[in-house]
Amino acid sequence: MSFGFGSRELLLLQLLYSPDAAVASCSMSEAAKKMGVSTTVVSRVAASLVEKGFLDVRRDGKRKVIGFTNAPHAIALLQLAADNQLVLFENVLSVSAVRVLSGMLHPPASVEAISRITRTPEITVRRTLAKLLEKGVVARLKPTEYRIILPRLQDFIEEYSKSVLRNKIAGLRGVFNPWWPNAVFRTSEQQKEFMTPTGISIF
Repeated sequence: MSFGFGSRELLLLQLLYSPDAAVASCSMSEAAKKMGVSTTVVSRVAASLVEKGFLDVRRDGKRKVIGFTNAPHAIALLQLAADNQLVLFENVLSVSAVRVLSGMLHPPASVEAISRITRTPEITVRRTLAKLLEKGVVARLKPTEYRIILPRLQDFIEEYSKSVLRNKIAGLRGVFNPWWPNAVFRTSEQQKEFMTPTGISIF
């Protein structure tokens, strides 16, 4: 399961979201028609977003209806969209953008720090940051430091990161906490150092 969204996933999310709709949902066939693809393709794209916890699929008579879940990261995505209606998802939620943005959750967010945290080549980080700067998604604080400025975006990245980590630690024995960007094992709150890194990461 990739961290971030493919182009068709973004298209389906954008299609489902409507600020005027009481319920952000539509049928598989409606989605296929609007996206210009087959229902088989929509089903495959929806399945990926279901696995990531953003969408669910339910039966409505003979129709399969796709809609957003009530998961915290899905709600955070809808809030992000509601506060930035003129911003296309593809400008901020591509795989490379989400990866770089996740490396900016804890300052200082320099190219070197983002590259190290996200395991992304510095040249890719620089190119992605240049696009995000152009779109007004991030700002340069200092010559070497950046910050997320798009409203609600940091909240969404944080919730999405927590969701990915929760999925990765599900079923493991012990008490694990999502502690971005890694999962940690909780030993004892009485100890000075009670969070032990596990090596489980969102990446």
